[in-house]
Amino acid sequence: MGVFKIKRVVILSYIKKVAISGTIVNDIEKRMSEFTKLIINNVEIPITEINEMLIDNTSYIAFTYDLDMLDVILLQDIMKFQEGYELKIL
Repeated sequence: MGVFKIKRVVILSYIKKVAISGTIVNDIEKRMSEFTKLIINNVEIPITEINEMLIDNTSYIAFTYDLDMLDVILLQDIMKFQEGYELKIL
């Protein structure tokens, strides 16, 4: 298990997606392709789409999810995440 440290969360309304960007703090030297789930509020959310987000000339990993796929309460919680918040990643 690793930790995903959040940089920014944005809604991409024109494509109806939410992007959660940040970096992986990985103590076990797992490759990015081996991570399959983020844990948000004790719910395992499968990682299905990985992108890259450029913030202040620095590249970050961005997991994007269809807005229709996420529960409204879960989406509200995601939108409250601040820079530095840590999520478990499997």
